[in-house]
Amino acid sequence: MRLKGICSICGGIADPAYSCSMCGAIVCSKCFNSKTGLCKRCAAKVGGDRSSNETIKGIDETVRSATETIKQNMLGWRNG
Repeated sequence: MRLKGICSICGGIADPAYSCSMCGAIVCSKCFNSKTGLCKRCAAKVGGDRSSNETIKGIDETVRSATETIKQNMLGWRNG
């Protein structure tokens, strides 16, 4: 079954309509990111407006940094 409705972001006709997997908003194809399954608003909140590769690189850098901090703290604890 194909969904139809009014886009909760732009107010246009959503035919087909998509449902954001985060907030449940009904949106049109222009306001929906099919790669993330999120509406424009939610994608912007979680960084989904960036490319998938940029998002993954950002997560990898954060994990590497956190891992290094933990290693340094463990070494300090053992030596301290």
